[in-house]
Amino acid sequence: MTEDGRYVQNLITERVLAALTIVRLYTVVEVDFTNMESEFDLLENSGLLKRIYEVVATRESDNVLMDFDTYVDYKRDDLRTNYCEPHAFVYDQITRFGELIGNALAPAIENLDVD
Repeated sequence: MTEDGRYVQNLITERVLAALTIVRLYTVVEVDFTNMESEFDLLENSGLLKRIYEVVATRESDNVLMDFDTYVDYKRDDLRTNYCEPHAFVYDQITRFGELIGNALAPAIENLDVD
């Protein structure tokens, strides 16, 4: 989400964040999320990330990695629905218009409220 409320999808950051989250949840490896790209590159280039995925996939009774990917897909779809579809635009415009009217009429309403 940008500062002005726009949704911008960044699939590379999404993949890096998902991979590091798996590492954080299922290992004792400390992950520094303020330096995500370097952490990811270090794990990827050393072959540890692939090995972690293999171990997590074999140790867990359910397919945790598929469940995690499904959860990320759900959240992505929620963001698209809530911020990118026409109803989101219409809702934002109505809310903005209501705030503008409220701000414009507030002084007049205060003057009418005097006893």
